[in-house]
Amino acid sequence: MNMKKIVFLPLSPNMWEGFETLWDEAKKNKNNVVTVIPVPTYKRDSSGNITDTEYTLSGYPDEVEITDVNAFNFQEEHPDTIYIQNAQDLGCRAFLVNPFFFTGNLRQYTDNLVYVPYDCHPESYIDSKEEIEEKKAFLIPLNIMNIDHIIVQSESIKQLYLKCIAGLNIDLYNEWDKKITWKDFPRTNILKKYTKETVPHPLEWDEFLYAKKETHLLCTSIFNVLEGNRTFLKELFTTIKHYQSVKNEFLLIWRPHKEIINVLIRLRPELVEEYKEIISYYKNNSTGILDETPTPTPAIILSDKYIGASCGTMELFKSTGKKIEII
Repeated sequence: MNMKKIVFLPLSPNMWEGFETLWDEAKKNKNNVVTVIPVPTYKRDSSGNITDTEYTLSGYPDEVEITDVNAFNFQEEHPDTIYIQNAQDLGCRAFLVNPFFFTGNLRQYTDNLVYVPYDCHPESYIDSKEEIEEKKAFLIPLNIMNIDHIIVQSESIKQLYLKCIAGLNIDLYNEWDKKITWKDFPRTNILKKYTKETVPHPLEWDEFLYAKKETHLLCTSIFNVLEGNRTFLKELFTTIKHYQSVKNEFLLIWRPHKEIINVLIRLRPELVEEYKEIISYYKNNSTGILDETPTPTPAIILSDKYIGASCGTMELFKSTGKKIEII
């Protein structure tokens, strides 16, 4: 087998699973030279000023060898393939990668620049010009033409990308139809890599998991709370209390979005205490597992059924073929 130089550019250790199965595959060929280089990133305020810098070499799996950004010469090495998780360049107001890692610059150092979006999106049929333009605004990077290949979550999302990129241009559609794939999407493939017995998870979950009860995953999104306000929180509390009453039969893994509290403080301060009360009730009564991990992968693998919001986690869960109930 021919040797290839392959570089992965993760944005954060919390997002490594967005590359993991691709890295696994690359490492199978012992002739490959596989390099993982974390990317320096920046947060920006509403005026575009940089407010925070993040660059960490720790937190990745032990088997993944990490290379410092200053220890790799892209021009000399000229990797066969470079995998990226961000292709926005200057297109995102709140987030920025170091300009060296803009797609226009990386383009000169490889013959195969591959964009692997980390986020998953709820899937729906979209056909109107207005809806497509709306999706295009946040889905398609401005410099998409710098990309050689995109790996997305599903066939339907591939078709959405094609509509956004090509519109009615048949030649452009045919070109990008070859460039966009989905069967190798890491965040769905990683769900096949592990089983309930092998998936890494927090040790404190074991006191709930030992009984091997039917397990349900409940996800709560920011959109749920902002749209439903107090009515939604009451319904959420009712659901939590129900699982408290049946916890001898079912295990609940509750995964609320990590930014709910911060968003409520800014936009719905009158709901903050009510939401905190629900969290306290859940914890104090040991109703189930409160999933505060960076990734939903362990919860998805350990759960038998999904209940809750239509969101990216639901789409990942759907890929497993297990039961789903939207509430």
